[in-house]
Amino acid sequence: MIPKILIPILLILFLFGCTERYVEESPSLEFQTTSNECSYNIYNCSDFNSQEKAQKIFELCKNDVHDLDRDNDGVACE
Repeated sequence: MIPKILIPILLILFLFGCTERYVEESPSLEFQTTSNECSYNIYNCSDFNSQEKAQKIFELCKNDVHDLDRDNDGVACE
């Protein structure tokens, strides 16, 4: 049986810590798939451990809000 004091704590941990939001993992950050990920600049090329991972975020956002394609050729972080 779970003590009554732990129930609110477990509920908070479940609600805020157990959501599946990640596409890829990197040593420096984890990539979310939420819509507000593309609403402001939160990534730099140095955040990715491969060009392929940067390309996935670039394509996911449909616009280059993170400025990952500085020469506008459709390839991120080259």
